Amino acid sequence: MIFSTDFEILTLAILAVITISQSLFGVGILLWGTPIFLLLGENFIQTLALLLPLSLMVSFLQILPSLNQIDKNMTNSIYLFTCEQFFRNKIGKNGD
Repeated sequence: MIFSTDFEILTLAILAVITISQSLFGVGILLWGTPIFLLLGENFIQTLALLLPLSLMVSFLQILPSLNQIDKNMTNSIYLFTCEQFFRNKIGKNGD
């Protein structure tokens, strides 16, 4: 079980390998971790509850050193475009 107080050595080993993969290649925690834990018989919700925070933490730690180099105008444009498309799709589906 993923959420027991004593993690199994296999679970820790899997988490270590997929975290290294995430750090090196940009993918790993969700791409490899989800199917691995599902094949080991874990619950989907428990698997995501373990892997999503870990993935967010690793991604945040990777961008933290270069946070001041991020183009804020580009980031804001992406947010606006994404929100606009999201609301267009929601309105379009409700209006049909």
